Amino acid sequence: MRVLLIPFLLFIVLGTAVAIPPDTSILSGPDGGISTDHAEFWWIGDVDPGHRILGYYYSLDDQPPVFTTRTSAPFYDLSPGEHTFRVWTIDDSLVEDPQPATQIFAISLTIQDELEINNTLDEATSTIPDIK
Repeated sequence: MRVLLIPFLLFIVLGTAVAIPPDTSILSGPDGGISTDHAEFWWIGDVDPGHRILGYYYSLDDQPPVFTTRTSAPFYDLSPGEHTFRVWTIDDSLVEDPQPATQIFAISLTIQDELEINNTLDEATSTIPDIK
């Protein structure tokens, strides 16, 4: 059986189309180092024409995957250190994205000094006078 590659579509010479697996892309979310203990990711899926997206699976740090039909997920109270977020699309034929979209980020919860604009603490934190 010979296989011909036509741009973006794979056909068997007999004319039967081979399903193209879904593809998933992360649209936003932390990438690299962050200094908060929470993160939110947004993503999008793409499926073969004639199919529809059934939903998505996502996981953080090799936890069991969670199924959702949403395109975002928040995470709270994350521990310091490196984290890996993965998400993949599943279509209505139950075909899953074979290469999940992956993003690695690190949390560092160090206290950082904050520079006051006027460099004077009492002016920066003064109370607003009572106006009558």
